[in-house]
Amino acid sequence: MTFAVMPALRLGTILSLAAVALVSPALAGPAEDFIAGQTKDCPGCNLADKNFAGRDLSKANLSKADLTNSNLTGANLLAADLTGATLDQADFTQAKAAGLKLGGASLNATTFYLANLSQADFSGASGQNVSFTRTNLTRARFDNADLFYTQFGDAVLGGASFVNTQLSGSKLQQAVLSRVDMTGVILEGADLTRANLRNAILKGGLLDGSDFSGADFSDADLSGADFSNSRLLSAALLNANLENTVFGGTIMPDGSVHPVTPAPATAAGTSDAK
Repeated sequence: MTFAVMPALRLGTILSLAAVALVSPALAGPAEDFIAGQTKDCPGCNLADKNFAGRDLSKANLSKADLTNSNLTGANLLAADLTGATLDQADFTQAKAAGLKLGGASLNATTFYLANLSQADFSGASGQNVSFTRTNLTRARFDNADLFYTQFGDAVLGGASFVNTQLSGSKLQQAVLSRVDMTGVILEGADLTRANLRNAILKGGLLDGSDFSGADFSDADLSGADFSNSRLLSAALLNANLENTVFGGTIMPDGSVHPVTPAPATAAGTSDAK
C-alpha cells in the first residue's frame, strides 16, 4: 500500500502548492498590484479601461503606461509622472494634478474639465480634441506640443508657456492668457474671441485666419507675428509691440480691412501679394 499511496500524496501536495502560488499576492504582477492599490508605481503598465476615480495617485510613477479610456475623475495626481503615457479618451475631470508630468504623452480626446493642472508639464505632448475647458493651467508648459482642435474655453493659463506649440483649430474663447509665452506658436484658424492676452508674447507666431474679436492685447509683444486674414474686431492693442507684424487682409479693431502688402520683387521683377 505504501507504493500505491505515496505517488497520490505527492501529486496532491504539488497541486496544492500550485494553487497557493496562483493566488499569492506576492507573485501578482505590477499592474494587478497597482489596481489593487498596493503600489503607486506602474511604469509601462497596461491600465486601459480601468476606474481610478478619486484615487490617491500623488507622486505616482506611471510613465509610458497605457491609460486609454480610463476614469481618473477627482483623482489626486499631485506631482505624478505620466511622461510618455497613452491617455487617449481618459477622463481627468476635476483631478487635483498640480505639477503633473505629461511630457510626450498621447492625449487624443482626453478630458481635463475643471482640473487643477497648475505648473503641469505637457512639453512635446500630442493629440487632437483635448478638453481643457475651465481648467486651471497657471504656469503650465506646452512647449513643442502638437495639440490640434483643443478646447481651452474659459481656462486659466496665466504665465503658461506655448513656445513653438501647434494649436491650429483650437478654441480659446475668453481664456486667461495674460503673460503667456507663445513665441513661434501656430494658431491658424483658432478662436480666441474675448481672450485676455495682456502682456503676452506672440513673437513670430503664425495666427493666420484666427478670430481675436474682442481680445485684449494690451502691452503684448506681437512683433513679427502674422495675423493675415484674421479678425481683430474690437480688439485692444494698447501699447502692443507691432514691429514687423503682418496684417494682410486682417479685419482691424475699427472694422476696416488692412490692405494686403505686396511681397518684395523677385529676381524676375515680379512680386507676390501677402
